[in-house]
Amino acid sequence: MPLSLTVTPRRRTPPAPLVAAHDPVQVRGALDHVSDAVLTADAAGCLRSANAAARALLALPPDAPLEGRTLDDALAPEAHSVFLGAREHAREVGAWTGDLVLRRANGEDCPVALTLIAQRDATGLPAGWAVVARELASPVRLRAVDAQARRYEGVGRLASGVAHDFQNLLAATLASSEHLLARFPAGSAERGDLEAIRSATERSARLVTQLLGYARRALDAPRACDINQSVRHVEDLLARVLTPSIALELDLAPVLPLIPVERTALEQGLLTLAVVVRDALPTGGLMAIRTDEVVHAPADLSRLVAPPGRYVALSVSARRAGAAPPAPGRRRDDTGLALASVTALVVQAGGFLWGESLPGREVTYTLWIPRADDDPATPPPG
Repeated sequence: MPLSLTVTPRRRTPPAPLVAAHDPVQVRGALDHVSDAVLTADAAGCLRSANAAARALLALPPDAPLEGRTLDDALAPEAHSVFLGAREHAREVGAWTGDLVLRRANGEDCPVALTLIAQRDATGLPAGWAVVARELASPVRLRAVDAQARRYEGVGRLASGVAHDFQNLLAATLASSEHLLARFPAGSAERGDLEAIRSATERSARLVTQLLGYARRALDAPRACDINQSVRHVEDLLARVLTPSIALELDLAPVLPLIPVERTALEQGLLTLAVVVRDALPTGGLMAIRTDEVVHAPADLSRLVAPPGRYVALSVSARRAGAAPPAPGRRRDDTGLALASVTALVVQAGGFLWGESLPGREVTYTLWIPRADDDPATPPPG
């Protein structure tokens, strides 16, 4: 008698997940252990959640309801125009990072470093906002910055002393080479070697002179300078700052107005930015330095919160070899202090420092400095 066999597939019951996906209770509990203030809001700016650090930063009681509160309510009056431009920028590119002043519930002002992230739904429409903020004026941070500044001052004094001694040695070498050159006629083999020694000594002396300028603690009184000449003046130093795997590209506008910045201070700021950008290229790539004149109209405020006017722009950009740079990761401890020194230089001249770092695009820091006058500078040679 023939046998028939029917096979019924066994249905496997998937194991229950340990944590429900996107469980708001779980998410809020995790965020309460984050040291940075984190807030979320809907597309209209009405607050939906605030972690423990955010409530402490804004002086809100742990059980205070968020209904009826908006992101604008957490801003100091002078920060509203800045935040308006920040939202437009975040809508366009996804996020904005900068410094703002918040107003606590008790009326106190609180300067913070803030990142505003635009959230979108599955269709790409605006769905809300996420804010991450960290207080800038905490006593611990101020003490750390002061200690770091003192260390830099000590290093600067040491470098200045060494540079002075080295300058004296170079002066003796240069004098000896000039004395020996007078003994040999033009075209002799010995004279060619001595001329090479003299040329190398002169270049070294110029570099030491620049180092002495960079080691000075205080900035000189601002004098109008040509930004292109400053870039070319430190081109040799820039090549030494970069690693062999990083190529340097200069794209300088042919004619630019003068700017109200002392040349040595500007060159020091450029070298500082070059070091910061170099650290973003650990595997090599391209560093590009560009200058241009920019007419900043009110319509451009969505990109940069700055008064309308005519600016000279100096940008330092980095692009990794073979791929676009990833989103910013952990920075070196001294990066913030380095950028703060450049910001102080630019603000003193009435300008702004703007930084951009987006996936798929190059990391760029741009100095926007107002014109000193209406007379263009002489085009740089070459």
